[in-house]
Amino acid sequence: MKMQMTNKAKLMFLSLLIFIFIAILFPLILYVINMPGGLSHKNEDWGDFGSFVGGIYGSFFSSLSLMVVSIAALETYRSNKEQMLILRNDQSFNQFNILLSNLRASFPTRYDYSENETRVIADHYSSFRLRLGISVVAHYDDQKTVEQNLIDYASVYYLQHSQLLFDKPAKLFTCIIDVIRKAPNDLSNAFKIIFENNFNEYERLCLEYYTRAYHPGTISFLDNWSSLSQIPSDSIRTAEQNLRLNGVLV
Repeated sequence: MKMQMTNKAKLMFLSLLIFIFIAILFPLILYVINMPGGLSHKNEDWGDFGSFVGGIYGSFFSSLSLMVVSIAALETYRSNKEQMLILRNDQSFNQFNILLSNLRASFPTRYDYSENETRVIADHYSSFRLRLGISVVAHYDDQKTVEQNLIDYASVYYLQHSQLLFDKPAKLFTCIIDVIRKAPNDLSNAFKIIFENNFNEYERLCLEYYTRAYHPGTISFLDNWSSLSQIPSDSIRTAEQNLRLNGVLV
């Protein structure tokens, strides 16, 4: 496909041509005005004219060449910078996809409920949401909202229970966080959306708070990723009921 010049580019090109034409013509006009008479038959006059033309146009075309080289160098630098940015973005995207695939593959489908029993991971999600609502009574801080209390306890839960359940996924998740953190803003936001679409709300919830518990270096980043997970509404309702039954809430 042929690239069409914009009106601005056409105007700049036309202006440059006019400038070059005037710059070339002006010294000749100046010479004719100040050196009256017709064409000379003396070698000395032609020699003087040659020196004049060489001095004027030599400097002009040297400056013009330097300007063209400078513009070409700047354009090359800009092009190389864009190519490097594209390359870095491609590398980030490939790295993100590889880590995401491995995280998806390593995510547990079952867990050890007791020494002799394993259960599907969905049972853990249900148990986790229920425990959040029940255990909040013992850890309640009346200076915070019920939801904030549940957020605080969610990490504590994983420090006390199911310590190894999301160990491998959390390690991979910290690597994904590092890729997202280093990516340009637009790409970073796209990575977050892709990640959220690959895991359901309960997977994201448990992974986030397990990661917060065992990888505290990610906390500040996760605090700014508000769409990653939300405390379930049924956990909040269960907590409020338990707090009222224990006289903590009126």
